[in-house]
Amino acid sequence: MFKEVLELFFSKLKELEEKQELIKYRNPSFRAKQYKILVAVSGGLDSVVLLDTLSRFSTPNINISGVLHVDHGLREVSSDDASFVASIAKKLDIPFFLYKATPPSNNSNIENWGREVRYDFFSSKLKELGADFVATAHHEDDLVETFLFRLINGRVNSFLIPIKEIDLERKLIRPLLKISRKQIDDYALQNNIIHVEDESNSDLKYRRNFIRHSIVPLCREMNPSFSSAILSYLYHNNEQQLFLKDYCQRELDKEKLNKCSYLESLPNILAVEALRMICRENFSNIEPLIARGQFEFLVNELNKRPNITKSFDVGFGLSAIIEVADDKERVVKFSLR
Repeated sequence: MFKEVLELFFSKLKELEEKQELIKYRNPSFRAKQYKILVAVSGGLDSVVLLDTLSRFSTPNINISGVLHVDHGLREVSSDDASFVASIAKKLDIPFFLYKATPPSNNSNIENWGREVRYDFFSSKLKELGADFVATAHHEDDLVETFLFRLINGRVNSFLIPIKEIDLERKLIRPLLKISRKQIDDYALQNNIIHVEDESNSDLKYRRNFIRHSIVPLCREMNPSFSSAILSYLYHNNEQQLFLKDYCQRELDKEKLNKCSYLESLPNILAVEALRMICRENFSNIEPLIARGQFEFLVNELNKRPNITKSFDVGFGLSAIIEVADDKERVVKFSLR
């Protein structure tokens, strides 16, 4: 099962390479016809299974160049987790790289802080080691939980797939994204996979844990196929949004895209996508995070045809500005606050 899934996944990378879509993201090692992959391993079940399956079933064009581990310093036994992951890497003869983080002293969002620390570390190691991708252990259940998390927090955007299988911009790959947690559990049982347990993953004060341990099981009681239904909806909607994005790229007049008079002439659904295009041009990493509702709000404001410059907070440190020039031509732009 895992062998076939990984072969299919890496064939997708090969297709992107053949279409020349990977060229600008690859390091000079591209000429060696081999992907240098770093594997993020926390020591938990998912990441240990990821490392095990990649080391067992990797194709010849895959070179596992390092194991990455972040010690967040939030638990007394976190150093033991680091030692455990280091021992696995040593057995597999793969270089091990550790980052010891210092927890924030203020009452900041620990989940967000931890995520930022991890991805900053991944990014720095990609550059330092000249690697192509970092592989993380996200799976199908993570997709469902992340979608529900964003839905509850009002952060659902046009592209509902909350985790990309291949994220070229951030150089992240998720080879197990089409694998369920149950399949990971079964694989671990069949192959005697040893891992560590992070007790904080059961702490319901964290929203994601509450969703995982309380909301999702309740939904599955009402509909045993709940996860499958959510995934089907996500992928179907994503196909529609990709079609819309491609249509707008081909048909919208890019010379007039930021002019309010042009945006006002478009149907709302196209105006929303046009605003996304404007935002994406300079803030490609932030645009996917902004909820669709923010762009719909901007379209409504545009349709009011304001005669003075207005600024709107769209989140994530970004402002949308409807600017009225001296010649009374109104334009839209996005800038950091």
